Amino acid sequence: MLNRTLRAGRFLPLVLALAWTTSALAQDQQEIEGTILSLDDGELVVDLGSTRGAAEGDVVELWRPLRVKHPVTGKVIVDRFRIGTLRLGQVRKNLAMARAEGSPS
Repeated sequence: MLNRTLRAGRFLPLVLALAWTTSALAQDQQEIEGTILSLDDGELVVDLGSTRGAAEGDVVELWRPLRVKHPVTGKVIVDRFRIGTLRLGQVRKNLAMARAEGSPS
């Protein structure tokens, strides 16, 4: 999956929950969500930039949102599952490059 290039206009159905371990935001325990915009040869482009508090070297959690309809009750159940972490590389004003740390589950 990490070697697939996404076409323009598509996004991965994954959420980046920023649980920074190296930035000042870690003290605030503030959760900021971002999206993976592109994936190419293991490098991910995410919509987290310096204007949102991101910095080079920050580690973010990678979550997979899930929305399913219960087959008996018909109720829509929404949750998310942590599947890994990313380390931000180059961080620009609105975007950042990131790489997975370890193997995502």
